[in-house]
Amino acid sequence: MSIIMGERDELVPRESAEDFCRRFVAALTVVPGTHWLHAPGEVDAVAQWERLRLQQGARARSQALPAE
Repeated sequence: MSIIMGERDELVPRESAEDFCRRFVAALTVVPGTHWLHAPGEVDAVAQWERLRLQQGARARSQALPAE
C-alpha cells in the first residue's frame, strides 16, 4: 500500500499520515503541494507516483507467479 500527500496538506496532519502508514505498513510519499494536489506540477507528481507504484505492483505480481 502506498499513500501520497502534499507537503502543505491543510486537512490531514503529516503525523496522522505517518501513523497510518506505520499501522498499516504503507509507504508515504510527500510531494510539493496542498491536500488537493491539483495544480499542474502537483498533477505531474501524482502521475509520476502512480506510474512508479503500478510498475512496482506489476513487478511484485510477476515475482509471485509460480515458475512454469
